[in-house]
Formats: sequence, structure tokens, C-alpha cells
Amino acid sequence: VRGFIRLYKPLLTWALPARNFVMWMFAALLIVAAGFFPLQAFLGLGASHFYWEICFFVVMGLVITITVSFTQGYVKQTLSFASLVDPDCHAFLNPSDMPSQIALYCRQTSQREPSGPAAYVRTILESLALKYRVVIDSLEELTGRRFDQIRIVGGGARNRLLNQFTADATGRTVLAGPVEATALGNIGMQMLATGAVRSVGEARAVIERSFPVERFEPSATDRWDAQYRRFLDYLEFTCA
Repeated sequence: VRGFIRLYKPLLTWALPARNFVMWMFAALLIVAAGFFPLQAFLGLGASHFYWEICFFVVMGLVITITVSFTQGYVKQTLSFASLVDPDCHAFLNPSDMPSQIALYCRQTSQREPSGPAAYVRTILESLALKYRVVIDSLEELTGRRFDQIRIVGGGARNRLLNQFTADATGRTVLAGPVEATALGNIGMQMLATGAVRSVGEARAVIERSFPVERFEPSATDRWDAQYRRFLDYLEFTCA
């Protein structure tokens, strides 16, 4: 397994950020392969050039349609906000079967049940991001202050999808990192105790320079605003 990771990690590191380019590259290869493969003969249509053209253009149209759907996010949009839950609902505290409990919550709130692992994950992450917005709005109402940034530290900072969802749902910039927040906080206090730094602010500045953060800017906030109103209705169901 380690050998496999070492072999393919550089390829995946390059390919994932450029996934649209990679998908179009595979689409082009499929279209070229369709031109060489006698699909019409395989389908029992003979060796006619006319039927070859029909099969080729049908395959080309299908491949382009699927590729555009994925690269433009149409497939992603059909999965977005299919089901939402209140992460603080008591039913999710320590269930024996979390997916079953989520499905039950969806039935009770007249929502579609998640259709598989990916749908469950998306339900959880979108719901968490919307709940963060509820908390941020409450904090701003209590303090009378506007918070322009959200800082996520610890292991959760590694979840880039949740970080982006949080930025989108709240309309605020998200700064993710450092990951080892507990250990670095301990080191910061030791630096302060030994006189290596003069204040907590200076210790934070040292950590900030030593461990750069990843920045996530909000996008598509209008779609999240519309779902936020729906999410608040589910919170009322939880509190009922």
C-alpha cells in the first residue's frame, strides 16, 4: 500500500487541483478511441461507414454531455442540500447507528433520505456549516460586533470541503490551521513563561509566521442563504 501511495501521490497531487482538465483529457481519449473502435460492427450494424459515423457522433455527444455536467457542477448541484439535519439534535448524541438516525430525522421532517455514503457525508457537512452560521449570528447579536473571519484550528482544519462550506454558508473568510493547535498553544505558554516572548499576542504572531494557514473565501452565498431559511425550520422542529 505504501509503495502504491508513493507511486501515485505525485500524480494525484497534480491531478486533483486540475480535475476539470483531467476530465476533459479523458473525454478526448474516449472520443478518439470511439473513432478507432468499430462500435457499429459490435452492435451488429455491419461495417457501413454511415453507421460508423452515427455511432461515433452519438458517443462523442454522450461523452461531452457527461463531462460538461461534471465540470460545471450540475451533478454536484443535484446532490446539494438534498437533506439537512440539526447537528445538535439530542438523537445524534450517541446513537448505535448514525446513518439510521439521520434517515429517521429526514423522515420526521419530510425530507428525502440520503441515498448512500456520499449523500450522508454531504448532509452532515452542509448541516454543520449552516449550524456554524446560526452560532455566528447569535454571537454577533449578543456582542453587537461583526466577525469578518472564522478561524478553524486542530484536526478539523484538514477538512477542506467543510472549510469551504463554512465560508459559503456564513459569507465570511475562513482561516484553517494550524492543525496541531493544542501542542502549539502549550509551546506558546512555555515561551511566555520562560520570557522568550513578552505577551500572548507575540506568541501568536510567532506561531502565525511559523505555520501558514489556508484561506477559504465565500462563494455562491445566495444559494446558501436560501437553504439557511429552510435549515432554521428544522431547528424549530428539534426544539419542539
